[in-house]
Amino acid sequence: MPVRTGTVVGEFGHRLVIDRPKMSMSLGTTSAPVSSVGVPAVRCHRCWSTVIGPRLIRWSLPVELRQALCVNRYHYVGPAEIRERVRTSGPGRAIACYGDLAAWLEGQTQDDRENPFTFVVDVTMTLVLAPQRSEHVACAGGGPVLSAGEVTFARERGQWLVFEISNQSTGYCPDVTSWAAVEVALDRIGIDHPRAFTHPIEFRRCPRCRQRNIVKDDHFVCAVCQAPLPSTWNVDEPDDEATGFVHDAPSSMATRNRQP
Repeated sequence: MPVRTGTVVGEFGHRLVIDRPKMSMSLGTTSAPVSSVGVPAVRCHRCWSTVIGPRLIRWSLPVELRQALCVNRYHYVGPAEIRERVRTSGPGRAIACYGDLAAWLEGQTQDDRENPFTFVVDVTMTLVLAPQRSEHVACAGGGPVLSAGEVTFARERGQWLVFEISNQSTGYCPDVTSWAAVEVALDRIGIDHPRAFTHPIEFRRCPRCRQRNIVKDDHFVCAVCQAPLPSTWNVDEPDDEATGFVHDAPSSMATRNRQP
């Protein structure tokens, strides 16, 4: 893939530096020469400016640089009573390798394996799994995450793979760009997976009434007060007594008949 030298500076002065051939990366606040690639762009997780493309993340950067791109931490923004209710629950199962995943899935019932599991990617870039009925905040042990959602696995030719995956978590409301963290976690395990969320969900908080929304059909309007919703992710403040969640989340991901 051809590389050209240039300067990529974020809206608030943050910059992404890829220094070839050493391939070191740093984030800073001043302009500097960098390497950039003309591919479809995503936004900087820190300042939401366009800096780099997903194909570069997947195919051109070593894993430690892909990890460096995943700098946005999502904190729990759901109802406080849910956090309190699950405070004594243990976290989900951390999956460090394919063997961990296979053993955990074999320990689940067939009915559970035919439905989506709750997942988070914790701040160590590790996939953590729990049964679907589990709250994401419980799966994460109450801490921040790099992504969260639901995932369905299938078995083909004797190997587990990711069949469907979404960022459906109304507790953390992660942006679709959190896929970069999910991809790193799945690549670490060594499991086949899609190249993006198969069911991406756009979460937004209304600037006027503070309600959390799920944007459907590119209709960026609050369902409660009809105020315009921002075009970029902004669900980064906890609920209070006056806020809640609107636009019911899509139903759980459909699954196909397959061997457990």
